[in-house]
Amino acid sequence: MGTRRPHIAHIFPRAKGDDYIRSLTTRRRDSQGKQVIVEDIDDVRNVLSLNAGIHEEMKTGSIAFLKTPVRSLKSDDVSDDPATGPDEYRLTLNAFIHPADARRAIGHGTTARLPQPLGDNWPPEVVLTALYAGAALAFWGTKEVCTVFREATCDDYYPGGIRNRGADNSGEREKATEKFDRRAWGLDLAMAISSHYAQRQAHHATVEKVEGWLKGHS
Repeated sequence: MGTRRPHIAHIFPRAKGDDYIRSLTTRRRDSQGKQVIVEDIDDVRNVLSLNAGIHEEMKTGSIAFLKTPVRSLKSDDVSDDPATGPDEYRLTLNAFIHPADARRAIGHGTTARLPQPLGDNWPPEVVLTALYAGAALAFWGTKEVCTVFREATCDDYYPGGIRNRGADNSGEREKATEKFDRRAWGLDLAMAISSHYAQRQAHHATVEKVEGWLKGHS
């Protein structure tokens, strides 16, 4: 994340609107079980300061940042620096592009320069994870299967239905634009899977409570 003429880049595009980021952050918690709800798409916790080249690639869904540590991955697992601590906060730039030379040119695998201390206005883990998941799914996912999943869960991450996406702007205009928008497609899919997982967690928690109550009254 460069220091020369930095661009202020939205992690979730502004066209997504407030409902979109509120829905995601309300449904999900981070790897420590903490929930940080972001109400406004223009919230400072939905922006990063990037150099121009990285910003342009992120607009297309080709760039994301892997936040570590998380449950299954420590920071020293993704760093070549032996001084990196396992629980040290780290953002690693990942470029989802071909060929390998292009990935290296954009800085794939490098560590972002971070402000110290990060502060409470730093993007929460769930927002950064959604960006990464969206880029990975758009790059590696099978579009036919992903489209089915998206359509089956669209009401969960676009409150009121697919035509209300970007309600703070123009839903019809965004719907037409997103038809060819890889970044939006990946984010939508990540949101759908996140929503589905959250619903399963809630269902399992309810079942466990009922079973516990029944055992206590049998």
